[in-house]
Amino acid sequence: MYNEMETYLETINWTNRLKRELPTIEEIINTFPQKKRLRILDLGCGPGIHLTQLAKIYPTHEFEGIDISEDSIKYAQSTIKDSNSEISFSKKDFVKEPIYEQKFDVIYSLGNSISLMWGEYLPTETFKKISESLNNGGRLFFQILNSENPRKGYWTSKIVHSKDEYEIFTSKRFDPDLTTHIQHVDFITFYKKAAEEKFSQKVNTSSWYLPSTEELKNILREYGFSEIIFWDSYEKSPLRPKESDSLLCYATKTMI
Repeated sequence: MYNEMETYLETINWTNRLKRELPTIEEIINTFPQKKRLRILDLGCGPGIHLTQLAKIYPTHEFEGIDISEDSIKYAQSTIKDSNSEISFSKKDFVKEPIYEQKFDVIYSLGNSISLMWGEYLPTETFKKISESLNNGGRLFFQILNSENPRKGYWTSKIVHSKDEYEIFTSKRFDPDLTTHIQHVDFITFYKKAAEEKFSQKVNTSSWYLPSTEELKNILREYGFSEIIFWDSYEKSPLRPKESDSLLCYATKTMI
């Protein structure tokens, strides 16, 4: 059978993605005094591509990546065996596991990972845990799909040819329920040997609550965040709630 992590890595243009996304995270890191040693957490880090690149740029900072996927963490750990940077990866359920003894200065979460963490309920507990895990004055940055303009229908990847002669592509079917404010998603993997005519398929389902920007603001304020800004892209253009596909949020934990 084909290697799922290999397939996932091949379906994404990492050069373009890092070029688009890393500068914003760097700007956030650079808002702190240059001599300060920062602790930075990638929440839902996947294979750890972003974090390993940041560790190369900021070798004096401390980096941690966590994800609930064991395969993702194993891959991420395999990429840092010879690294001299302060970087670690671990498999954790962020919301359910104990608070960190040492808090972070920056917590970021990309690729809609944080929506999967809060699931079908209001993200109250997720942001409460994030607030408790941040130092005063710490920064939070996350990217999710814009819940006020939910995706519908199918989004399909390119076909990948694996080393063991499989042809694979993935498709996501988005089916929002606007009465309950729940986004239902089928993650479908189609695969076949090159000589075969028909694709087989494997389906994983997921659902998450669709909070409005006003709900997000209220929850963030409740847990001590201020300067809450919403963008619709990494170019920092203002969010258009009824038009934008993605939502990016930047907030600071208020000094107490």
